[in-house]
Amino acid sequence: MSRPESFEEIVESIWTLLERGASDRREPFHCPALATAGTSGPSVRTVILRKVFRAERVLLAHSDRRASKIAEIEAEPRVTWVFYDARRKVQVRASGIAEIRATDDLAQRQWAASMVWSRRGYASLAPGTPLDAPGSGLPPELSADDPDLKEAEAGRANFAVLRCTVHAFDWLYLDARGHRRAKFRWDDAGEWTATWVVP
Repeated sequence: MSRPESFEEIVESIWTLLERGASDRREPFHCPALATAGTSGPSVRTVILRKVFRAERVLLAHSDRRASKIAEIEAEPRVTWVFYDARRKVQVRASGIAEIRATDDLAQRQWAASMVWSRRGYASLAPGTPLDAPGSGLPPELSADDPDLKEAEAGRANFAVLRCTVHAFDWLYLDARGHRRAKFRWDDAGEWTATWVVP
């Protein structure tokens, strides 16, 4: 992918990289950092980009409903995702408003599309629970390498989808000849504006 030169090309390249990240776990955009406003300051963690809906400007990730980021998002829904592709020398910061979906059709579709071994993780103790020794927090009966569908279903009540509507992109292209940076923002009508800024 060559360096895009126009705002239109940049926006197109961003969505293409996001879509690739959601569909291919080998793509760098598959594992972004997600920043929330924690109770004692900013909180950042790596998540998996699960789905992209370009027309709606929506990004999806999965989470345990008991994780601290859920309470943080419910208290302050403004979040920022940071994506970085070292080979393409592109960083994208995507800012928007997140909401938690746990019991609706979207959550059920995402749960149904999850691999059985991924579902099993939601049946563990709550994230952050102290342990006496290293461990997954899974009960012994779910610690087998290949859980069956019924065993994996035990975690459904703890599963949630993080749905974020993107309102802004901050795009940075690293280049020895001179870095390039552009900012994009969408208004309530879905129209976007862009500006070049100093990297």
